Amino acid sequence: MSTAATQTQPGGWLARTGAGLWWRVKEFAGAAGDATYLWPRWLVLRAVGLVYLFAFGGILGEGQALVGPQGIAPITGFLDHVRSVHPDGL
Repeated sequence: MSTAATQTQPGGWLARTGAGLWWRVKEFAGAAGDATYLWPRWLVLRAVGLVYLFAFGGILGEGQALVGPQGIAPITGFLDHVRSVHPDGL
């Protein structure tokens, strides 16, 4: 940004810094208007997010079977052991 552009913006240094930062973020994200792979990038990022959603959803579903009251490794026994070893807490 040129000094003339920063002097014409209303507000103090914080407004100028924020506007400059926002412009850099938009340019980095491809929203400045000259992006060539904007839609494929958008689609791939949403697909990765969907994969994470299913992965963490599966973890939440399986968590009860792993550490629940009747699970493979019941958490209550482990927490009782931790309380006996550290009576004042961690």
